[in-house]
Amino acid sequence: MSKKKPTPEQRDQWDATYREKDPERFRRMAAERAQRWRDRHPGAGAEATKRTRDPVKHAAQERVRHAVKTGRLMRLPCEVCGTTAHAHHDDYTRPLDVRWLCGVHHRARHRELARLLCPECGSRDVVAVTADTEGTPCARLCNDCGMYSGYADES
Repeated sequence: MSKKKPTPEQRDQWDATYREKDPERFRRMAAERAQRWRDRHPGAGAEATKRTRDPVKHAAQERVRHAVKTGRLMRLPCEVCGTTAHAHHDDYTRPLDVRWLCGVHHRARHRELARLLCPECGSRDVVAVTADTEGTPCARLCNDCGMYSGYADES
C-alpha cells in the first residue's frame, strides 16, 4: 500500500505545527525536501544556470539589487521616457554603474549593443563606421580582429 501524498493545505498545517515544535528538524526536513526536488530536476532553475553561465553578470546584478535594497543606489525612472525602470549594465565589471531603462528601452539598448558585437570574434571593441552625411552607422569595424562588415538589417 502506497502512502497518500498530502494536499498543499495538509502540508501547510504540518509545516506550521513542526516549525513551532522543532524548528531545527523543520529546517533539516525542508532542506532534504528541496534537495530531493533538485535531484529529480537536474539543470532546473534559471537562477542556478545564470550563476554558472555568467558569474560576473550575476554578481553585478546582485550588487545592484543589494545596493537598491540598502539605499546605496536609488531606483530612478527610465532615462528615456520617465516610466518605471530597471537597471541596465553597459559594463558588468562596473556593477554599480547602471542606466535606468524601462522594458521597451532596455530591449532596444540590448539590440543596439548586439549590433556592436563583432560577428567573428564576439568582441565589444567595435567601432560604427559612418558613410552618409546624417552620421547614420552603415558598417562596423572590430578593433580586436580587424573584421569589417556592413549591417545586415540596413537597407
